[in-house]
Amino acid sequence: MVAIAWIKAIALVTRQLTRRLGHELSEEMRAAKQIPQGSRLFTLSLPMLEDLGEALLDFTRVADLEAWLEKRDRRT
Repeated sequence: MVAIAWIKAIALVTRQLTRRLGHELSEEMRAAKQIPQGSRLFTLSLPMLEDLGEALLDFTRVADLEAWLEKRDRRT
């Protein structure tokens, strides 16, 4: 059951990031409308994805996402 929730969270965050930062996302990501599987997003736990879903509402550029991910990496 957790795996299904995680997959849904990845899908939701991907859609949110595309909508919020689509103008800055790479051409490959915009064309595919998804985050590549090698992305650091796939290393996040479900609670971290939920936190990201909230945090990305304040993002205005891809650098904000990168900074958020770096901050999370330092905490773990």
